[in-house]
Amino acid sequence: MLKAVKKKYFLDNSEEDIEIHTTDLISGKKAFKDLSVQIRLDLLNDVIGILDGLDCTLNCVLIRKNFLNNWSSEDIDQRAFKLLFERLCYAHNELNSGLKIKHRDCPQYGLLFMDSISPKVDNVLKVKIRNLMKTGTEYVKNQYIIEDMIFIDSRYRSLSQIIDAVAYCIRRYYRLKFRPDSDSREIETYTQLYQVISKKIRSRSNGDGNGVGIKIYPKDKW
Repeated sequence: MLKAVKKKYFLDNSEEDIEIHTTDLISGKKAFKDLSVQIRLDLLNDVIGILDGLDCTLNCVLIRKNFLNNWSSEDIDQRAFKLLFERLCYAHNELNSGLKIKHRDCPQYGLLFMDSISPKVDNVLKVKIRNLMKTGTEYVKNQYIIEDMIFIDSRYRSLSQIIDAVAYCIRRYYRLKFRPDSDSREIETYTQLYQVISKKIRSRSNGDGNGVGIKIYPKDKW
């Protein structure tokens, strides 16, 4: 599906030549420098639209750094990965709880894939995630996420590129909502994109994903 989107906008390039890196896409850099603003937005819409055809569940975390005192990048990373790991554990618990109703003793296990940054950064992150796998958090224990984290080159992973676009749009949507001086046209653009995304965010039975599939921290500031 992503290959078809790429071919629509880059007829003369192979799939690996074009990586959907949304920061470059929005700013018109690298592979997207010759595309107009409207074409780039159309491309982003097509990438996000792929979600409609996927059987997937989204879990995401937003950290509002401006409301944290004396924070460091390491503190933020630790908090973000902890909150995200919790969401993934809950998602697996819910999946397997539903399966047990239909079929006994057939749990589905999860593997974690992460876009590689560098060997040094990857190794630091791997240790942190290993600890979460072993100990869980104060709210949930890990039962179904197994083995070691797998680091990948996103250029060759379509799902990783789609998630990059999803994460960018979620972040942009909420940043615009948090700012009283945001441009109304930009708000409209990202609201439309978020409406597609939100249908895939893990939620309660009433459809509310806040605190479930989407965690905003600190929560008392939202």
